[in-house]
Amino acid sequence: MLPSPFKRFKFTKAKTHLFLLTDSILGKKGDIVLSDQEKARNILIPLQLAYYVPRVRGKPLLPPGFKEKEENVLVRENITPYFPA
Repeated sequence: MLPSPFKRFKFTKAKTHLFLLTDSILGKKGDIVLSDQEKARNILIPLQLAYYVPRVRGKPLLPPGFKEKEENVLVRENITPYFPA
């Protein structure tokens, strides 16, 4: 067990800015969205659904007045089965 002055923190992976080339669940064509690197590297970039926003000195080049929005979280809806009488 760790001594009391040491605390564990949950590590969060950095997110990256992407420019969407097609409409998807993340947004509309032309939107700049913030997504995790795994989804970008493994799905969006290889399928040419998005590309990385250019970076200068570690900061993304974003248009003036840009407001960040997180990627959409899918809402799970309950489906009730229909049984005809």
